[in-house]
Amino acid sequence: MGEKPSKDFVIGKWGTNGDCALAIDLRPDGTSDGPFGSWAYSDGVISFPDEPEFKVSVTVIDVRAGLLSPTLA
Repeated sequence: MGEKPSKDFVIGKWGTNGDCALAIDLRPDGTSDGPFGSWAYSDGVISFPDEPEFKVSVTVIDVRAGLLSPTLA
């Protein structure tokens, strides 16, 4: 399994399987353009304060390509 990314690594637009049509933009100020509004990151887990039960664990699978492997926490 890959390493946990830094918060700086997860900032940006993220989609699934190269599909950016439904990408979510995780902004540096903790806001997003997704359905949950704000987000937080700690120890490999992205969480959404407006939806506390929804958490995503992430690991780096390819640093050069900027790829993460997300799983619901």
